[in-house]
Amino acid sequence: MFTRLETLKHFMRTILIHVDRKPIQTPVLGRWTLHNCEKKNSIKVDMTNEDHCGVCDKMRYDYIKKNNERND
Repeated sequence: MFTRLETLKHFMRTILIHVDRKPIQTPVLGRWTLHNCEKKNSIKVDMTNEDHCGVCDKMRYDYIKKNNERND
């Protein structure tokens, strides 16, 4: 049977095994990542407005048309 000191040592060892000692990493936010670029921020705002509208896809078709003209 464990003595109190052995029990405490066992408990502390068990706790320390489960402690994460890695430095904290910022989560990857995907499209919601913060940018310091005004152009990227304005594009993101426009896309957010387009997402919110749902069935209104005029902006999407304009974007596709603009990219196709640029690539041709």
